[in-house]
Amino acid sequence: MELLSFPICAVLISLLINIVYFSRHRVSNYETKIYGGLLLTNLIESIFALLGLIFIIKNIDSIYNEWLVKIDYIMILFWSFILSLYVFYLNFSEIKHRKKIIVIYSLINICVSLLILFSNVSIEYNNGVINTFGLSTSILFFMVFIYII
Repeated sequence: MELLSFPICAVLISLLINIVYFSRHRVSNYETKIYGGLLLTNLIESIFALLGLIFIIKNIDSIYNEWLVKIDYIMILFWSFILSLYVFYLNFSEIKHRKKIIVIYSLINICVSLLILFSNVSIEYNNGVINTFGLSTSILFFMVFIYII
């Protein structure tokens, strides 16, 4: 049960931030739309991470575990993409071909998501420690590293 305390707090805090953010009137510009996307993606990713942990701890069928981990990886990938998009938009708002660059990155993100979805991931759960590894994990780490750069 100790493993679930942090993800439960993450879901509750993310839910609270989403309620506060979306219940108030906001300025309607591209920056706030991207920020709202970051908040929603964070909430969905937190929920998938919590579900994945519950399935792993309760020893539910490993196929479900793998799919939940892969969906969680895709949500992390999209969150990283939206964050890099937000930083890109704030720093390079005067670039003329900004929309083309965003479309190209979106297509790359979709292709990488499909790669993550159809490559392998292994899950180990020993003595309260969960470890995931495999090609999906490596692809995710590489793409998040690219988005950070």
